[in-house]
Amino acid sequence: KAYGAAMTDRFLATATRNCKTISLKDKGSKSNLIFDCNNEAFLELHVDSEDFTACYQCYSGKKCDYAIASEKHDAGCSIILYVELKGGDIKTAYEQIFQINRLFSSVRNKTYGVIVGTGNPKASTIKQQQGLRAKKEGFSFIFTSGQKKLALYYDNQNNAIVK
Repeated sequence: KAYGAAMTDRFLATATRNCKTISLKDKGSKSNLIFDCNNEAFLELHVDSEDFTACYQCYSGKKCDYAIASEKHDAGCSIILYVELKGGDIKTAYEQIFQINRLFSSVRNKTYGVIVGTGNPKASTIKQQQGLRAKKEGFSFIFTSGQKKLALYYDNQNNAIVK
């Protein structure tokens, strides 16, 4: 399987394919992520969903809200972005991203995370600690925003996700 054994065909079948803009919102905290695909094909996967639970019945760990994965999975070109839309608990948000990444660890070449809507006054200390952990766990970068809205885009020349 091109996406690795961890990401089942059944779960991939629930994905929404997009080449333009992916907009993710969390009703509870009103956090919002806008992701510009830059005319490349990306898959939007709702991780915190009944579809995920049905596909991964044995998984009992924490999970983030969404994953955005590049449709192409050639060596050196594949990307996954784990998305957590939060109100204020940034430490839990990092843990949700780390744990779901372990489940999908063999899925992509470049791994990113994003936490939107972190209004925690201790966030800078937590970001610094968790940033070091993220590098050890193979993340290219984890974006965070103290605002309820964040925009990211895919840079196809550098095969990277940027602000």
